[in-house]
Amino acid sequence: MKLTIPSKAPIAVVGFAGGGGVECGLLAAGIRPALSIEFNPQDPKLSSAIADCHEANFSEYGKLLRMTVEDWTSQDFPDCPDRVDVAHFSPMCSNFSVASHGKESEEDIEAAKAIAAFIEAKQPSYFSLENVVGYKKSQSSSYIIAKLEACGYSFVETVLDFADYGVCQSRSRYFIIASKQSFEFDLPKQPRQGWLEVIGDLLEGLPLNELTKNQQAAIAKYQGDLPCLLPRVGYSKLPRIRPPDRVAPTITKSLFVDDKGCSRNKVWNIWDGNKLSQVDIECFRRLATFPDWYQFPKKMAVAGSILGYAVPPTIIEQIYRRIMF
Repeated sequence: MKLTIPSKAPIAVVGFAGGGGVECGLLAAGIRPALSIEFNPQDPKLSSAIADCHEANFSEYGKLLRMTVEDWTSQDFPDCPDRVDVAHFSPMCSNFSVASHGKESEEDIEAAKAIAAFIEAKQPSYFSLENVVGYKKSQSSSYIIAKLEACGYSFVETVLDFADYGVCQSRSRYFIIASKQSFEFDLPKQPRQGWLEVIGDLLEGLPLNELTKNQQAAIAKYQGDLPCLLPRVGYSKLPRIRPPDRVAPTITKSLFVDDKGCSRNKVWNIWDGNKLSQVDIECFRRLATFPDWYQFPKKMAVAGSILGYAVPPTIIEQIYRRIMF
């Protein structure tokens, strides 16, 4: 069941919104996502499909603008509320990942300048930004931090390993968290959960697959407990098997989209010694902490991209409950 948000609840603006992982977390924290901005000119077809999903899930809470944050800023922030309590931005991260060796582009810097212009113009009470760890040392982050300092914000920079905060994934991300008031940020760590603890009740009735040759070779060398989580794609040699008490691998867009842009439905498997089950979207939902009411699109390439791009909702909920309430 979707959440009911009071009319006087704090309101938020979300840039680079994707499918709305941040919005899910804001709603869980009692914050209304009044305006979201989403468009990726590098992949307009996928971006449009993701935006369709966003509108299907959040239209009763606020408005979605299908434009870049840079264009939104240059047009003087259309549809932006007069008062912004919370603002979150997750600019594109591909150029700051380990795989790209941190090759920052002019587009990255322009996006950061647009975020900085928003901070100066709208002065949100609270601000957050999320990106890969490599973003911390970029020129882009320096623009944003300089603007926060110039506008009198208190802020922290931190790297959070999501597995320490209730997300069953190996995933570390860099955050800037800022407030107009002085604050201390110390998010309490939680015990790590194994993937079986998180999705064990969903395993019965999952579709069955046949082992690939590489999966067979990996199982032949495996001496750990069963059932085990067995990747089907996303590895260069043998898949790395996850015992039941370990967190799941990182959920990324590339798992669900092949080199031709087509959907992959068979991404991860679970091997119990007798049968090979296919991890489905409901399992991925749970591992990414998306709420049960969130409706994913049927096309796996789109659903997987939403999951791969998203900040897990529980992370956003915990951050804002910690600093606002």
